[in-house]
Amino acid sequence: MVAPLSLRLLALYCCCAAVAPHIRATVSPFARAACRSAAAVPPSVLLSVAAVAPPTLVLLCSLSIELIKISTLNPKPDEEIDRAFKNARGNLKLIAPSIQKDIVRAAARETTKVNVDDLGDELFAVLVDEVRNISIKEKMSVCLRYVNKEGQVREHFLGLVHVSNTNALSLKLALESLLETYNLSLSRVRGQGYNGASNMQGELNGLKTLILKKNSYAFYVHCFAHQLQLALVTVAKKQVEIALLFNLLTNLCNVVGVSCKRRDMLHDSQMTKTIEALKSGEISSGRGLNLETALKRAGDTRWDSHYGTILRLISLFPSVVNVLEYVKEDENNSEQRAEACHLLNVIQSFEFIFNLHLMKNILGVTNELSQALQRNDQDIINAMALVKVSKQRLQNIRDDG
Repeated sequence: MVAPLSLRLLALYCCCAAVAPHIRATVSPFARAACRSAAAVPPSVLLSVAAVAPPTLVLLCSLSIELIKISTLNPKPDEEIDRAFKNARGNLKLIAPSIQKDIVRAAARETTKVNVDDLGDELFAVLVDEVRNISIKEKMSVCLRYVNKEGQVREHFLGLVHVSNTNALSLKLALESLLETYNLSLSRVRGQGYNGASNMQGELNGLKTLILKKNSYAFYVHCFAHQLQLALVTVAKKQVEIALLFNLLTNLCNVVGVSCKRRDMLHDSQMTKTIEALKSGEISSGRGLNLETALKRAGDTRWDSHYGTILRLISLFPSVVNVLEYVKEDENNSEQRAEACHLLNVIQSFEFIFNLHLMKNILGVTNELSQALQRNDQDIINAMALVKVSKQRLQNIRDDG
């Protein structure tokens, strides 16, 4: 027996202080019963949750666990709990869109409050990025990076702000407004981390410069992982053969993934080959293994995306060939048949296969560095040591092949 959705959501809903008052009044009998039963949560449960979650979420999890236990394991609950369940309205499911949004907003406020309280009066750095969402609205995301009272580096999401204009002044005003919401000030900022866009790091009127004019201690650092990706892509594309390789990878993604029918063919072909390989013992089964059934499109500003594309093509190579052969033989459009024929000839050539595996080895080294640079607890000393090791590994590839 599984507890109904109303019980699973109730713990989250009742213990968030930001929930609308009229909703709190409706579910207050449940809240009292839930809080009473929460005292009986086993210490082992609380410790396991506390290891990975802020205090607010510890309470949410403990209440959810106890409510599910009450509904499924206890045939004779005490009088107060029994009365709370009987007095609740039968249609109290808490699944209306407005209530669901209220739950999310309340949880977000409580979680952010815990993070800001952890920061206290300490100095911090801001990490800012902008993105356009699916509704074509520009959003600015802000994260805080700081060292807590235990000397541990922490990096937490602060908020997502809609900006009508992406010029530097608009971004600065939006950032200040968000910080003021949580009683934070630009005067406490000691670091800025953005990408390399001109409106962000421009020397004359970029966001970096505007903040430095107001706070000269807010030093700017261009994200190391972003610099690494841009440098790799730029250097690689200066070699004609490698530039051609990445262009062919893009064309492959376009041809194979242009329609649902071709994507389904790729998926079915790969699943068949995976089943055969499992039966023969060529590969092993396990959670999270053998799930790649589609080509991954690369992007110049997305970390490790080129490496992921190469790995995916190597894994799906026989299935990709099958799809291209189908397009070559059965596609009605003559231009697409010609393109599929050309791609088949190229990707099965020695030069393409050699360059594909060469870049796999090179990007494999730099991908490890990129992943390490993105760790929340990374520091400059360790980062530079990792750069030195990666340079030596690349030199070894150059010298020894």
